[in-house]
Amino acid sequence: TWRSAMEGNLPPEILRNQLKGLSGAINGEVCYELTDMARDPDDSKYALRWFVTEFDDTSMFVGTQGRRTLCMRARPDFEGCVVGRFVVKDPKDASDDMLVTTCWKKVQIFLPVTVGGRR
Repeated sequence: TWRSAMEGNLPPEILRNQLKGLSGAINGEVCYELTDMARDPDDSKYALRWFVTEFDDTSMFVGTQGRRTLCMRARPDFEGCVVGRFVVKDPKDASDDMLVTTCWKKVQIFLPVTVGGRR
């Protein structure tokens, strides 16, 4: 709910040029550190609470909400992307939101092979 300055509370604003979607490995956790991703003219960035809404909950699980760090896990062996609406709220429930895409991909690790015996 957006509240005007006439009501004595200005809403937070997500810094859209800084909040970008992240990718992680299949079966891994993807965490967003959101402390510096919004500004609020009348509240500290440490007073802001973050939530994820409007996502496919058959593909993705969001851990504890209402904090400055949000972590997500996809269902086992899920490969692909999920779009969620990130919402930031100030202590008086004024808010801003934006859609963010989080992806899980196969990660291939190549280890060097050495040829030769022990010395």
